[in-house]
Amino acid sequence: MKRVADIVVRQVETCRPTETLSAAAQRLWMSRSGILPVVVDDGHGPQMVGSLSDRDVFTAAHTHCRPLHAIRVLNAMARNPWTCRLDDAIQLALDRMRQQDLDRLPVLDERGRLAGLVLLVDAVRALSPEGPGGKRVAA
Repeated sequence: MKRVADIVVRQVETCRPTETLSAAAQRLWMSRSGILPVVVDDGHGPQMVGSLSDRDVFTAAHTHCRPLHAIRVLNAMARNPWTCRLDDAIQLALDRMRQQDLDRLPVLDERGRLAGLVLLVDAVRALSPEGPGGKRVAA
């Protein structure tokens, strides 16, 4: 069975809850990821405490009626984002993304720490009859 660990993107931009939305929005735009895991580091690796999407930034800008540099990530982030684990089946991650209309899902390791992101396109490719490289796999 194919696992999330097989397709996880480990190099992920993150942000901290105390950062301004201006700084986080710039990182979000530059990374072109659509989501930034919000993390704190307690000395044992990044602990995910939320996520920040481009939609969260737009919503906060509208509802707070203040410039982005005056709003903290903490005030805009999703506090209980959907996640999956490295040892989960890719199909489970794909089902969660479909249920929540997501194209990226944070991945946690066995200790509950941020391990990376799984992308919808990678999950679909991994489960495709053509295989991850786009070439048809012999039956």
